[in-house]
Parts: sequence; structure tokens; C-alpha cells
Amino acid sequence: MDIENFEEKIDFIFSENGIMKQINPNYSPRESQIEAAKIIASSLEKRGHAIVEGPCGFGKTYAYLAPVISSISESGKRVVIATSGIGLQEQLYNKDIPAMVRAHNSMSRTEISYAMLKGMTNYICLSKISELMMSRNYTGSKTDDIIKLYKHGKLGTGDLSALNIAGIDDITKMEVSCAEETCEGSSCPNRNQCFYRVARARAKAARIAIVNYHLLFQDIKAGGKILGPYGILIFDEAHEAPKIMRDFYEEKASYGNMLSIRNKLSEITNIIKSLSCVQIDIPDFKAQEFLSVCEKMFGEMWTTLFSFNSGKFVAQQKVIDDRTPIFLNEKVFQDFNSGTSYVLNLLFDLSDEIEQSLPFSEDGDKNNDSASIEKLYNLVSSTRNRLEAMYKLISSYREAAKDTNVVVWADADNKNNRASLHCKPVMVAEEMAKHYFNNEDEKKSCIVTSATLSVNGGFSYIKSQMGIDIAEENVAPVSEFVGSSPFDLENQELWYLPENAVDGDNKNSKQFRELLPEQVKSVISASGGGALCLFTSYSNLEHAYNGVAGKIGSKIISQKGMMRKEALDIFTSEKDTSLFATRSFFTGVDIPGDSLRCVIIDKLPFPNPSDPVMKKMSEILGNRTFADYYLPEMIISLKQAIGRGVRTVNDKCVIALLDNRMATARYKGVIASSFPYSKTSTRKIEDVQKFFNN
Repeated sequence: MDIENFEEKIDFIFSENGIMKQINPNYSPRESQIEAAKIIASSLEKRGHAIVEGPCGFGKTYAYLAPVISSISESGKRVVIATSGIGLQEQLYNKDIPAMVRAHNSMSRTEISYAMLKGMTNYICLSKISELMMSRNYTGSKTDDIIKLYKHGKLGTGDLSALNIAGIDDITKMEVSCAEETCEGSSCPNRNQCFYRVARARAKAARIAIVNYHLLFQDIKAGGKILGPYGILIFDEAHEAPKIMRDFYEEKASYGNMLSIRNKLSEITNIIKSLSCVQIDIPDFKAQEFLSVCEKMFGEMWTTLFSFNSGKFVAQQKVIDDRTPIFLNEKVFQDFNSGTSYVLNLLFDLSDEIEQSLPFSEDGDKNNDSASIEKLYNLVSSTRNRLEAMYKLISSYREAAKDTNVVVWADADNKNNRASLHCKPVMVAEEMAKHYFNNEDEKKSCIVTSATLSVNGGFSYIKSQMGIDIAEENVAPVSEFVGSSPFDLENQELWYLPENAVDGDNKNSKQFRELLPEQVKSVISASGGGALCLFTSYSNLEHAYNGVAGKIGSKIISQKGMMRKEALDIFTSEKDTSLFATRSFFTGVDIPGDSLRCVIIDKLPFPNPSDPVMKKMSEILGNRTFADYYLPEMIISLKQAIGRGVRTVNDKCVIALLDNRMATARYKGVIASSFPYSKTSTRKIEDVQKFFNN
């Protein structure tokens, strides 16, 4: 790529009368955005990496799309864009990428294809639909609507969210969508029309594939067979990537998982009984005895690890080290060991027997049972692998717990007196560096971007979490850029800390809770409503809600008992309504205008120290835990929450932080420098009222 010529192209795209103006008539050039696009272009030319923070309104998507699409045209490389959620995937696919591709096509004859791939459960399973039509055995509130669309050939791509059906519930989704544990794979009679397989093939062939992080990491396990080779990778909403990778690698053993295994054993038995041309012995799985043994084992785990105290449970989770016994009654584990080994041996033997019947009968022709045998083989293999993984986790938990980068813990199901066992990595930097940033054979260029990546003005934290600093040590060039906001935040925002605020730490928790409802009420009254009230716990949400409800002149609603979309729809459409919500609303809320004119945050959003990963993190980092992890994580969460406020050049928003640590903590300077713009602030509620009256 010729950077000088490309810089001219960038200048043209983002100029006063350039391509961006054609895409958006309201567009005006942003110097910071243009600079970011040129830095990304330079990184791609050098086969290096770039980290770009683009705050709200900056236009980071177009800042990376312009150079990336031009790079595709000139180098022929494929691009994968990974995001943290479906909302951003759909925005990229339906709006941003088509606009930039049209812009590119006006300057070049190269055709650029793009496709979106979601996880399996987002696509309708044709086999399930066929079975539901025959059995009429379904309870989902929207299942019948989907079947009607199928009958009229109106399922489109099979993407559930693309159907013109509102409010598809979880039961409907489970009844009609693809799922790994029920997928028949190559034996499925609908495999050539399978919506997920078609979407996957289209994404693999496209020059630009838009996926989520789970699919990106799943591609590692699949040896690149899902996405195919690519030369450029965009980490969008990159601050989410390390956590999602940790969750992706989590292993779990629970009674619910074993119940699912028991059901699969029954399904295996029924398929064998249905075979007409091939004789396969029906194994005696003793499925109910196996499930009973499992139930006792998970009950014994609960008894061993969790206890009663005056009729109350004293724990919900327990981190396990290599010295922690999870069974005091050794016989219960021996029975589980014997029962699981028995079922596994039968499944292995069954696999061998089925292999001899695949895929043809003795005369070489496919027989009537061929499809059923293939389905049976896939089902036996997947069931065996799932059971084997859970058995290994339970029997070898001590070995896993010895790994300094792994946390093993148990969750208590105190309602049913059972426990579940979990295991996941704590640090994923080396894994990410190996597959993405240090991949010398494939020479990938990675663009890491988000509105919230920097802490204290730099990228040290995200680089350490994603393994980018490891890549730097191996001389892979990494360019860095912190974009500036296009908004006049000094005048569009007012930061407010109550005069009577107290520190939101454990030491002052009682006084903090006593003050919380009145402080929230005073801010909402001053703004006349339109407040997004964000709480770091359900307990604080309920306490504030109960203390405010019915005591102000405007309406308030709580996320509790509401679907997220329903709550946001009410909040957006009813101008003076205030919404009480928790951490899931710190991101993904984009409500410009007067409906959101105040963001109230109860406490500095530090990670939960009781989370198993946090506990293990403390062991790994020692006295560096707060500075190296807790504080950066809090600041990124805080930046996300505050970013819900000003979304356009016309917005005005009060940022009300009720935690006095903003003024007293030794790290207050780090917080302040993480918001690198001039701020207007006050501790007087009267100034909040004046802000909205001016």
C-alpha cells in the first residue's frame, strides 16, 4: 500500500465534500478521526498492530473501515471484525459497512463482499421446525408464528432477529433454534439448506466477516475451519475481549449437565431401536441409576463445601485449591466414578460398533438407516466427549487447582442442596498473543479499538490484558492513538458530587445506604426526570427505588422484572421517566436527546472482590492487584457508564457520582486524567437545576 496516495484518499473520504458527506449529510470533518484512520493505514502497511480509543461521537468505526477496506482492495487480504454483541454486529452489517463499501466502489472497481455470522442459537433449525410441525408439541409464545413463516417460505436467512416477530422468548428460541448439543451435523437431512451452515459458508468466503468474540475464539479450537484464513483482525469493543475469552474457556460440571447427559442416553437408545436394516446392540446404560449417583455426588459436594449457620447459608461460592476436599464421603465419589466409567465404556464400545456400520451396508449401497446411523454416531461422540470432560474436571480438580493461572471454584445451589464445579483461566494474555499478536506465520495485523481503552491517558492496562505487550517484546510494531471527543463536554456535561456524599467503601456502607435514596431523589427532582440511574448492586437498586418511588413528580421504572428492550423503550419514549438499572446497562445504551439528560452512578464500579477470578487474581498479583487490575477495570467501567450521557452535539447531561472517593481517594488523580478534557463540576444541587434551566 502506498501510504502517501492512501493519505490523499483518506483526506478525500473525510473532507468537507467527500465520501463521508455523501454517506451522512450531517457529517463534518473531524481532525482526530482522520488522524486515527491514517495511523491505522500505516499499521496495516507495516503489518503491525494499532490501538485506537475513539470516544462517543468520534466515529471509530469509519476510522478503521476506510483504511481496512482500501487494504482489502490493494492487498487482497480478508478481514475479520469481532465484536462483543449482536447489536454492534448488526449495525456494522446493515449500516456502516454497506455505506463504506459504496464509498469505496465509487473510487475503485474492486468488488468487496461482506457477511455476518452469529452463534448457532441465533439461527432457526429446519429439523426442529419439521419435528414441531409433526408433533405440535411446543409451548413457546412465538413458535407458532415462526412455523407459519416457514410454511409461507418467509424465514429469509433464518436469523431470528431478522424476522418480523417481536418478543421472541427463551422457550421459543430453545424450541426452534440450532444448538451444538442437538445438531445432527453431516447426518442432518436439511444440512444443505441449514441456515447456520449457509451463513458460515458465506462468512468464510466473504472478504469481510463480522463475528462475535465467542465465534472468534471457537475458531481457535476448530483450527481455523470456521472463519478460514484472514490477514486483518479488528477487535471492536476490545475492552470486553479478555473477559469473554476467560468465559469461553470455562469448564463446568453440574447436576443439570448430567441430567442433559441422561436425556441424550435415552435419545441414543431410541435411535438404535428405530433402525431397520442395521443391527446394533442396545446398551444397558442404567441411565436412571447413573443420574441418581450423580445427584448424590453433587449433593455430597454441597454438604462438604457449604454449611448452615442458624438456618442461613453462609456461602454461595467457594474457591478451591489443591488441598480442598470436595467430598468428605469418599464412597459417594467412588460410586460416581464407577457409574461414569461404566457409561463412558459403553459409549466408547458403541462408537466402535457404529463405525463398522458407517456409511454403507455390506453391498456398498446406502441403506435406509444411513442418515440415522450418522446422526447416532455424532450424538454418541458428542455425549461421550461432554461426559468425559465433566468426569475429568471432577476427578482431576486438584491438578487444575495447582495451575497458578487457573481458578477452580464451586457454586452453591442452596435451593436443591447441590453444588456445581467450575474451572477457567485467569489471565489470557499469552493465549491472545499466541493466536493474534505474535502470529508470525500468518502475519496478522490487529486493530484494537473501543471508546474505553485508556487508563490514566495510556494503554498499558489493555496491552497487558490482551498480550499486546508480549508482541511488542517480539518487535511487532504497535501504534497507539487516543482520540479526542467531538463534543464540547466542558459545556454539555456537568459533573455533580453531593455535598454530603460519603465514601462508598465497606467502612462507610451503612451511612452510604442511608443517604442513597435522598441523594438520588434530589438529582431526579432537579433534572425533572430523564435520569439513567446506574447501581453497582441489585441491593442498592432496590434500596434506592423503594426510597424514591412515589416521592417525586416524575415516573420511575426498574429493570427488575422487565426485559432490557422493554425498559429502554419506555425510558426513551416517555421523556421524564427515570430508569433504575445495574451494570448490564453501563454499555449498549444509546439514547440521544432529552429522554436521557442525567446519569446517576451510585458507587465507583470496582470489580466484585468475591468473584472467583478476582480472588485468584489477587493471589497472582499480590500487592499489585489494586493498581494493576482493580483500578483500571473500575475506570473502564466508569468510562462506559459516563459515556451513556452525551451522545450528540445537542445533548446536555448531568453526571452525578454519589461516591465521595471521587474527592478523597489517593487515586482520584488517575480517575481525573482518564477523562482528558476540561470538566465543569459542582457540589451544589442548585447548580444542577440551573444547568437545565440555561
